[in-house]
Amino acid sequence: MQTRSVRSSVKIEMCALYLRLSKEDEKGTESASIENQRKILMEYARKNKFVIYDEYVDDGYTGTDMNRPAFQRMLEDAENGKIQIIMTKDLSRLGRNSGRINMLMDEYFPEHHIRYISVSEGIDTAYRTAVNSIVAPVQNLVNELYAGDISRKIHAAFDAKMQEGECISAFAPYGYYKDPDNKNHLLVDDTAGAVVRRMFLLAKEGYSPSQIAAVLNEEGILTPSQYRYQKNPHLSMENFRGATEWKAANINKMLRNEVYLGHMLQGKTCKPSFKSKACYAKPKEEWILVPNTHEPLIDEDTWNIVRKRMQSRTQKREKGFVNIFSGLALCADCGKNMSTVGTRKKGAAANLNCGSYKLGGKKYCSNHTIDYDVLYQVVLTALREQLRLTEQQKQGLLQEMIKSKEKQGNQEKIKTESRLAVLNQKIEQLLDDKYGGRITQEQFERLYSKYMEEKTEAENKCKRFKKSQDIKTGFQDRKQQYDTFCRLIATYDDLQELNTEILFKLIDRIEVHQGKYIAGKKYQKIDIWFQFQCEPETMELDFTAG
Repeated sequence: MQTRSVRSSVKIEMCALYLRLSKEDEKGTESASIENQRKILMEYARKNKFVIYDEYVDDGYTGTDMNRPAFQRMLEDAENGKIQIIMTKDLSRLGRNSGRINMLMDEYFPEHHIRYISVSEGIDTAYRTAVNSIVAPVQNLVNELYAGDISRKIHAAFDAKMQEGECISAFAPYGYYKDPDNKNHLLVDDTAGAVVRRMFLLAKEGYSPSQIAAVLNEEGILTPSQYRYQKNPHLSMENFRGATEWKAANINKMLRNEVYLGHMLQGKTCKPSFKSKACYAKPKEEWILVPNTHEPLIDEDTWNIVRKRMQSRTQKREKGFVNIFSGLALCADCGKNMSTVGTRKKGAAANLNCGSYKLGGKKYCSNHTIDYDVLYQVVLTALREQLRLTEQQKQGLLQEMIKSKEKQGNQEKIKTESRLAVLNQKIEQLLDDKYGGRITQEQFERLYSKYMEEKTEAENKCKRFKKSQDIKTGFQDRKQQYDTFCRLIATYDDLQELNTEILFKLIDRIEVHQGKYIAGKKYQKIDIWFQFQCEPETMELDFTAG
């Protein structure tokens, strides 16, 4: 008898098991866990005699994100004909974007001859049933609505945290680390904090961002990205895409970051939709700034000097002209920087105009025009006058400063006492609202904590005022600062010309008033505020018209 071999015509279909768990799902029941999903799918595959090709697991990925790594790998295998069946515990594991999931089931899976099975919901695209044609799209919409609701709740919680000044970012800003006892609070990182302080010190001394970057690179100091990976061994270096050397752009960004003043600034960007990964910048007035939330790395004086120096570096003009008053010369009315404009005067360098007027015209301010060379001579003359002050005149100025400080202390005391009275009224009203059922317990606790914290601070301030400690300390600080100013002045005993170093060390700001014409003559007032002085030196200028 002749024996013939017969090949089976039955094609073996390979099955892919897809498992997904988001961070929100982790907070739910055990039924959503990866292990439980695996048990359900393995049992279903065994009963139906499916041959499992591979498992595709996205752990910690939201269902609205369709670019999940394992999900994309599975689709690639499907396109290459490696799998013919895709199976999930339920539709929400496949995703929570109804439009994209419906497209997969109606177009993508049929085009690639993929059979999709949702075990828990009894959906199987191999059969034309009401469950597949009606229930599946409805269930996809429900899954998306659930994702949207979760997204809104998460964003509301984040907004509340930001309003309270809590840090919600995954990592602390460079120079800080997250408090082990409170992940939303920042503590100073001694190593990185020292780098930040040095960075601001160099900027204060006149170093540009590119020069600061060169210093840090030469000394081999780790960049923020490198330092983060060093401090967090659990992070995978395979995913490292950060800079391996300091760049001027990064230095510039850090020198503008108010977090180093001890303030929390968040909410700078937002997403157009919970289904979108795109972010767009919000207007600055919509940013959430909460002051004094953590220990500062620099003081206000350093911050202000650095900001002025950074502004001055943006004002270079053709033919090498540099406006050395950029960041110092301000409009006396609107407070905007005086901006460089052209001049028709032969031999003159430039004119300075109010920045608001330059951009928006009379609607925003008047021109406040002053000849650059005139301002230069006025400031040089004023500084020379300071050099000629006798010791007796210096002591007289110091006494005036002390009296001014006394006045400021008394005004601050009255202001604090007034605020304390307002806070007591607010707390009393808050208690009435709580017992009257007009606010929730959560709202009460949040506001009560906020008011009580501010009240305690105001009460402590009032106690210090009673002992006159603040005023006495202020006298000592002011005297020490004035002595520093006098020593600086003494180092320029033969001042012949001005430069940015001299100006930023000795002058706080220059206020330019609007010029006036009277009887054919132009009159203009300039206020020069020297460092550590309470009152400005006022210069009255008059020019012959024309």
